[in-house]
Amino acid sequence: MVTRSDRSTSKKSRGALWGWAAILFLVLGAGSLATSAMSQAFEKSQAALAEAERVKNVPTVSSLVAVGQDLRETMAVLEKIPNVPGANYELAQSDLQKLRASLEEVEYNRQAMESLKAAEDLAMEAAVLVQNPPHPVQVWREAEEKWQEAIANLEAIPADCYVAQKSQEKLSAYRSNRAAIGKRVAIAQKAVKFSNQGSAKISEGNYKVAIQYFDQAVGLNPNLAEAYLGRGIALSELGNDRKAIEDYDRAVKFNPNLPQTYYYRGWSRYQLGNEAQALADYDEAIRLEPDYAEAYLERGGLRYQGELEQEAIEDWEKAAELFSDRGDLENYQIAQNAIAILQNNLELTADEFDEFDDANDANDAELAECEKLAESDSWPETCPPRDKIYVRRRRRRIRILDLPINSGSGSTGDTGKNTGSDTDKNTGSDRSFGSSGSRTRGGSFRRRRKRR
Repeated sequence: MVTRSDRSTSKKSRGALWGWAAILFLVLGAGSLATSAMSQAFEKSQAALAEAERVKNVPTVSSLVAVGQDLRETMAVLEKIPNVPGANYELAQSDLQKLRASLEEVEYNRQAMESLKAAEDLAMEAAVLVQNPPHPVQVWREAEEKWQEAIANLEAIPADCYVAQKSQEKLSAYRSNRAAIGKRVAIAQKAVKFSNQGSAKISEGNYKVAIQYFDQAVGLNPNLAEAYLGRGIALSELGNDRKAIEDYDRAVKFNPNLPQTYYYRGWSRYQLGNEAQALADYDEAIRLEPDYAEAYLERGGLRYQGELEQEAIEDWEKAAELFSDRGDLENYQIAQNAIAILQNNLELTADEFDEFDDANDANDAELAECEKLAESDSWPETCPPRDKIYVRRRRRRIRILDLPINSGSGSTGDTGKNTGSDTDKNTGSDRSFGSSGSRTRGGSFRRRRKRR
């Protein structure tokens, strides 16, 4: 007779049996899954090693990077296989050793490939840089530096890497290209030297010899903007403003960012009576160099002649500020005098203006003769004092026959007769004109008059 207690025990036994069966099923299943995962890891290991061998034939940076990533991922799986019976631990360690060696080789060659790629990119940049020669010296130097850097990358490539032969072939060609560029640099430097000598002659006032040096400079390097600028200044000083403008135009073509070119071209255009073009040039000079004191001074004169009195005062105030900051007291005083004169004239009554007009009309011929002598050392006694101011109400312009002017001394704005083509000792680049080196030749409102 089966008791209730026996039935309960039987149920518990069957439950325990099913529980052990479930556990056994899970263990066996997990073991099967683990075995499958390990099998896949070993297959992936062999595939990764085979791919590493394959890319040796056609290596690229991207393919080596991909193979390296695959090797690392495979190693990460094998490193997790425990050292327990049935886990194939010894086989995993053997594959890991092969994978590490293969990864080291791949990384070694990847670095070599990257050096080769960097060299090729630099060579392409250098070649593009010097298209359509001639060029300024700094362009040739930049190209030379790129070739040198490319050569350094090739020289760093080991002799036992995949691309050793290809790098050696390119190394020979790159060295030849660098040598050719070096010759170009030498020619460009010689052109700069001639331009510097021309600048020195301008400073001495020897304009004809200066032109000869600039001719030699542009003969060696027809794109040397600073040489055209210097020759234009020399031509202008010799009274040939039309040819000077031709050279200024060439300077703008080869380097449109030299503010001094616009400043001097503005002067020559004013001399030829092209006031609107002169004003546009001064505007551009100031746009390129907002602290160009001389350009503000000249533009102020032109603005006053155009009956823009307030704008003229603003320009002269800016010029005075910049000259003061620069320690150029002579030009500072010129700007201050112009401001004072204009402000005083604006306060004159209509009757006073008429009185000035009548006097000027009566003496116009005499004053015209005196103006011709404004730049000479002698001053006829029949002419008014040099510092006397004549105001013409009808034309609304100031006529200042001789405020203090620059004579070319090093302490004044006249130092800009140096055309700025010399070479910077540190960088070797062509030094462009700076406003501190620009001449103040009297100004359109001051020393020379528009030709009539």
